[in-house]
Amino acid sequence: MKFKTTHLLAGIAALATLGGTAQAQMTSGDQQPQAQPAAPADAGPVSDAEVNKFATVVIAIQKMQTAQPDMQPAQQQQAIMKLLQENDLEVTRFQQIAMSSRTDTDLRDRIAKRVSEMTQAG
Repeated sequence: MKFKTTHLLAGIAALATLGGTAQAQMTSGDQQPQAQPAAPADAGPVSDAEVNKFATVVIAIQKMQTAQPDMQPAQQQQAIMKLLQENDLEVTRFQQIAMSSRTDTDLRDRIAKRVSEMTQAG
């Protein structure tokens, strides 16, 4: 499956909007979920391992959206949360990387390169 980089990066920006409601779903027990602050735009240093995790999640989300275009937003959010958990990537870290990739061309290029490598290999 081949993804266009421009579509990928536009999708990343949209994914950065995962917010406090997604994090609240991860809490257990009878605690009331608290609103989570927005992730800061600067992700700081992003390791190659984080780029790999991020790319894996982005590809899986795109495949999910292609296979199930009529998925309800709540279902989509749950599926994304599961993907993040499976790839050991916190919601806030995912948001930070996504937001930073909008302005950090080096990070954006690293993500696009990794996604391209992963989609060509698989």
